[in-house]
Amino acid sequence: MARGQGSIVRTLMLAAVAAAVWLLSSSPSEAFTPFSVAASSTRTALHAEAPAKKAKKAKKVKYPVTVKFDLVNYANVNTNGFALWEVEEVRD
Repeated sequence: MARGQGSIVRTLMLAAVAAAVWLLSSSPSEAFTPFSVAASSTRTALHAEAPAKKAKKAKKVKYPVTVKFDLVNYANVNTNGFALWEVEEVRD
């Protein structure tokens, strides 16, 4: 049993030394960056600049008139939007 525990301790010590050598031999930014991220970051930087987008045309407002009602509907809303041709002006 003692022989098995000695080999486990030696293996753990060897792993700790290997990890320390690996961390001390690389720069701090590379030590904790996965290989796939480090390799893809240069590709991403090369293609980061996209062409400028064209300005969108101003859209017309579909329902420019908002009417507020005294009572609420089933959705607890008391306003609704209407198009100009759907409403009439009321004079007192």
